[in-house]
Amino acid sequence: VKGGYRSLTYSHNIDPMKPICRTELEGKMCEAPGCEFQHFNQMALEEGALLMQLGTANPGQNDEEKKLWTDGLREVIRKLRETQTRDPEVVAAEISSFRRAFLKDASKIVLVQ
Repeated sequence: VKGGYRSLTYSHNIDPMKPICRTELEGKMCEAPGCEFQHFNQMALEEGALLMQLGTANPGQNDEEKKLWTDGLREVIRKLRETQTRDPEVVAAEISSFRRAFLKDASKIVLVQ
């Protein structure tokens, strides 16, 4: 998906009850200081929030699975620290890869509730 894990497809702060700015829908930049509508630059999650969303949503269905998830995620994070990996795209990819392996389903990239 264009934009990777930060794409609005996967993660966002979109308010479904608030209309999107018509100016931005027309492909222009909204310059109205008091515009009350949603703007695309406000919808994207910051890197830290994205990683929190990917890592803290435990997909375990029972206590045993939840513990396995937590232990496995700790191992992923330990390996990332060991290699001093700080690139949010790489971290997100590793967490998503772990999620797919844990769920045994290649289509499960992020937790959808």
